[in-house]
Amino acid sequence: MTKEAEIATIWTRTNCPACTKAKRLLDSKQIPWVEKKLNSDANKRQFALQTKGARSVPQIFIDGVHIGGFDSLEKYSKRGDLDEILGRGRKKRNLFQWFLGR
Repeated sequence: MTKEAEIATIWTRTNCPACTKAKRLLDSKQIPWVEKKLNSDANKRQFALQTKGARSVPQIFIDGVHIGGFDSLEKYSKRGDLDEILGRGRKKRNLFQWFLGR
């Protein structure tokens, strides 16, 4: 599996409208994603550890960095920040540089 195939991870629940919207937005940006469902105790423990106790879904990670839920993803997309994070914009910066504004 290539790095490109592992760009986004999205934690979801069944019948979650915001989860569906997030997956559609990732698809529209041609961002490959892997879905992890909160359907087992092991997944729930992993979710709690990775998201530092987030209580809502979806929770989205890009390049292993937690960016938050659908609202955050949508804001990044509207501002063009997703393209920049992924190196599709001007100059590719890693997510930490992007957060620091460098």
